[in-house]
Amino acid sequence: MLRGVMKVLLMICLLASMVGAQMGERATLESVGRKPWTGGNGCNMFDTKRTNACCTDHDRRYKEGGNFGDKAKADGKLFKCVWKRNKFVAPIMFVGAFVGGSFVFQYGEKVEIQP
Repeated sequence: MLRGVMKVLLMICLLASMVGAQMGERATLESVGRKPWTGGNGCNMFDTKRTNACCTDHDRRYKEGGNFGDKAKADGKLFKCVWKRNKFVAPIMFVGAFVGGSFVFQYGEKVEIQP
């Protein structure tokens, strides 16, 4: 049952990321009125050293912003990264990011931030 639900959620993310492709010049954080990148807060709810790199990358992708497809792609990458390190926590983190992340994702023009 859980595997079926996770497959459906991942398919939604993949489809959304294909729809969310953007073209054109990349903006800067300053040009779109966003604060500078400070490195994120890591896995604030699941503070483990094993998954912290996954969460920092996810935070960076959220700060880069974009559309729903970009958010879904970031959430999918978080899931895959955490899954390799902790299969129990990965689905919980994915659902939390997918639902709760809508409030912190920077919707609008996508800005690339170097890792």
